[in-house]
Amino acid sequence: MSNKQTNPHVYDAISSIVDGADEAARQREAKWGVGRLELLVNDELRTKFRRQVRRFNEAITDGDVERVRQSGAAMRRGWEALDHAATKMGAKPIDPEIWEINLSDGRVVALCKTLPDAFATVRSGRYVDVWTVEEIARLIEKFPEIVLAKETFPGVLVQSVRAKQPAEPLDDEDFDRHEVEGEPIPEGVRF
Repeated sequence: MSNKQTNPHVYDAISSIVDGADEAARQREAKWGVGRLELLVNDELRTKFRRQVRRFNEAITDGDVERVRQSGAAMRRGWEALDHAATKMGAKPIDPEIWEINLSDGRVVALCKTLPDAFATVRSGRYVDVWTVEEIARLIEKFPEIVLAKETFPGVLVQSVRAKQPAEPLDDEDFDRHEVEGEPIPEGVRF
């Protein structure tokens, strides 16, 4: 992180600009799907857009507020240009019954209300993990421990999940020891 970014005023300015550019991206992803819009346009526009993404990220890394401001505005215009070009080409936005989200590993999950929506999403040829609401309900029914937090704390939002590691299995040698913390076990006592 540069010295510029450690200044709270610089950080606030940059994060505000990034928030605006991110909102433009979220709006287009809600309409077109995550990672789909730039694939609907021609190679030239896609190249320009990706170049602008790189410039924006570099300006953020450098902590240069003016460059971030300029490239952030260009990012918003870039999203508009992609949207306009896809619409002009006759591309169709995603069905409003399908919600998409990025996972932390980069995969995209498509949550579909109905089985036909899921089949249509699979047939689209995009690389997304497709889940129906019915499948989610089955997971909740079969694995109630994953939703214990929801039952215990009504209204809680699940932000992370960790697998619980099982304890090491005990073997007979653990119970045949004749000392516990350095003290001898009395005769006749066996665990």
